[in-house]
Amino acid sequence: MGMKFHLALLLAGSVFAAAAARGQSGNVSYVYGVGGYSDSQPFSSPQGIFYDRWNKEVYVCDAGNHQVMIFDSTGFPVYRFDHRLRRSKGEERILGEPRNLVVNKAGDIFLIDNLAGFVDILDQRGNSVDRLVLQDIPEFENVKIRPEFLAVDNRDNLYVATSGEEVKILIFDKDLNLASYFGAKGEDNAELETVTGLWVDDEGRIYVTDADAHFCVQVFSSEGELLLGFGGHDVNREDFSLPTGVATTADGKIFVVDELRQVVKAFDGDGKFLFWFGGFGIGAGAMRYPRFITSDGGHELFVVERVGKRYQKFVLDRE
Repeated sequence: MGMKFHLALLLAGSVFAAAAARGQSGNVSYVYGVGGYSDSQPFSSPQGIFYDRWNKEVYVCDAGNHQVMIFDSTGFPVYRFDHRLRRSKGEERILGEPRNLVVNKAGDIFLIDNLAGFVDILDQRGNSVDRLVLQDIPEFENVKIRPEFLAVDNRDNLYVATSGEEVKILIFDKDLNLASYFGAKGEDNAELETVTGLWVDDEGRIYVTDADAHFCVQVFSSEGELLLGFGGHDVNREDFSLPTGVATTADGKIFVVDELRQVVKAFDGDGKFLFWFGGFGIGAGAMRYPRFITSDGGHELFVVERVGKRYQKFVLDRE
């Protein structure tokens, strides 16, 4: 993975994080933090987070504990399950490393695991009921690709960002038929190189963060037309060292995680930088290597920290 950062960007990230830790948090307020399912089971390596707006629950993929942990909107633990998988037919199930998931209105869980090259489909109790294998699709039968990130829209369409020989965004309808796809591998405008985050807003716009593409953040229409690109691999406040996730709120703001700068940056709908929050540390509102972000679609944000081993809830102050 040819991540486009160098010493200057790392230094910029350190300075940026130190400044953020001094309390420059823009218009976002800290609500609470959760460090695990219980005192006896803290997070080990949390890598993904998703907010199920239909049931008002937070899902955390903890690869280190081989589990998916579910919390209510106040941070109270609700349920957890081991993710066990078969990498091929006939094999015994092994403990996986869940990394990214989404949940549709019916409660079906679509999950990507570090140890698997397919999308695992689970019921509400975490039992595997089916799988989505990209190579089973005629268009990609002989293509070496694997799913990397997922998103779901308010019509239960499933979006899959891929890596490998083809870097694309695949769109499946609620019956998991391939409806369309777009994307070309490369570093130019509208091209995808190393996707690190995926989000779809209520208007059907598709948001992609990329560690190596020309723009760190690209926004596409549902037809795959590039609507907006912003954020470079540079030291300015509107730029990024390592973007690793994106989410939007009801007022049209775009929030992007920068894992190396230890912050979340806010932009308006035109890609104009607004403010940032976070900063390296262990206190409330600070962050240690934030890995992913999700939103309730309204004014709430949830950020999971890979090294900090927790997730935090923030609320966007009403203007």
